[in-house]
Amino acid sequence: MFARAERAALRAVALDSTLPEVQLALARSYRVQFKFNQALRVVDRALELDPNATLAWALKYEILTALGRAAAADSAAKRAVQLDGLSALVLNNRAVSLASTGSLDSALWYSERSVEVDPSTRLWKRTLGTLYAMAGRYDDAVRLCSAGAESERSCADVIGLIAGRENARAAGLAQLGARSHAPRTLGAPTWSAMVYAHIGMPDSMFSRLRVAIERRDDSFGYLITMPMFAKYQGDPRWDALVGEVRRR
Repeated sequence: MFARAERAALRAVALDSTLPEVQLALARSYRVQFKFNQALRVVDRALELDPNATLAWALKYEILTALGRAAAADSAAKRAVQLDGLSALVLNNRAVSLASTGSLDSALWYSERSVEVDPSTRLWKRTLGTLYAMAGRYDDAVRLCSAGAESERSCADVIGLIAGRENARAAGLAQLGARSHAPRTLGAPTWSAMVYAHIGMPDSMFSRLRVAIERRDDSFGYLITMPMFAKYQGDPRWDALVGEVRRR
């Protein structure tokens, strides 16, 4: 599927390489295949053609985040917000970018706006729920989670795990394990890896990161610079997994 999308985008570029939308489609096809360096070169071409292309800036943020270039990614996220402050995608990107630098209050503001703009997208809600838990807003995190398809008990267990509630640890780990292995769950491998990193379980974290890379998990380009991962970057397994992706 990914290769077909790349071939279609390459044909479109061959027909007319002056259209920024065509370059953006090609960049996306590289991004979903985790060919992040190729994607960056192409999205920069799109921005040369149209410096005000909001979606190109949003995509550049995701690519730079995946490559670990946090400062440049933050600049791309800021530029996207300047161009379109009503896009749920753009607002979510800015929230994660701010959370990655420890600016949790500002991250929450953008994340809440993202969910207000588009309350139907699970990824935006997952971002906000995680930020609520990180900020100690346990009740808000559980309320948001249980408003979806998951039970209040399941939500309370996982959010309690993130929030560091010892009485929720065993049940939270069981729920996290079930979520981690759910097929076709948007963002599950990278998100669960982030939670394992947060609670100090590196073996489980690296196991889920491996799955995220194998699945070409869509949220890898949003979450991999979150601060929970920082202390594990000296582990040889980090370079073997994340470093290998960034060298492609």
